[in-house]
Amino acid sequence: MSGGRHGVWEFVEGRRGFPDDVKHLKPRILRADASSGDLLLEYDGRGFPTNIPGAVGGGYIAAMLDFAASLSPALTYSKEKYGPTVQLTVNFMRGTGPDLFLCKARTVTMTRTMAFVEAELMNSNNDMLASATAIQRILATAAT
Repeated sequence: MSGGRHGVWEFVEGRRGFPDDVKHLKPRILRADASSGDLLLEYDGRGFPTNIPGAVGGGYIAAMLDFAASLSPALTYSKEKYGPTVQLTVNFMRGTGPDLFLCKARTVTMTRTMAFVEAELMNSNNDMLASATAIQRILATAAT
């Protein structure tokens, strides 16, 4: 392993735009810690589509939690590693309309092949909307 920082730091430091699959969430990284994997993200969900009662759909909530949970352990990886989500459990606590959302994620523990992560999503009033636990499988990137 040659080491070096993981490519996620290009997003953290603003040198690269987010991937197409998350651009619609309008994420902004507010804080990232390479030693612990602690992460604080903001999502500008004020333009998110809503269902008939006016709530943001659960898929958007889950996507915000999954993105944060995926980034958290990646903050600690070398550039030769990546970790796709193999399990995501979301607990919905209350509905919400479009808003500015905050998401906290932390890597609880890591083994050589697995990362265990927790994430919480809050609205602009700091009300907890949903929480998640995630497991990522840590793999080596393909040689290029």
